[in-house]
Amino acid sequence: MDCLKKLQDWFDNHEEAIFEEFFKFLSFQTVSARKENLPQLKVCADYLKQLYENIGFNCEIVKTDYAPCLIIEKMMDPDYETVLFYHHYDVQPEDPVDLWDSEPFRG
Repeated sequence: MDCLKKLQDWFDNHEEAIFEEFFKFLSFQTVSARKENLPQLKVCADYLKQLYENIGFNCEIVKTDYAPCLIIEKMMDPDYETVLFYHHYDVQPEDPVDLWDSEPFRG
């Protein structure tokens, strides 16, 4: 079985759980331009930490003066090449809300 077929089969078998987690992630109000969202940024960082730890990654939350940073790592084999992904979990303001087809922060 080729790699893409294996990946497609895995996705097909886990699609419901994948979308459930994704929609939960989308529900966090992580507009970093608003100071009042700092608690949501922290809750989202905790959520992501738990999510990655549940699938076998090491995860550390680094506290900053504002939004926490996450360092997520999985060492497969020290002889393997390093692969780096960069991602941010804050979002842009949802205004103007009346232009949305659905409610922001809902999956």
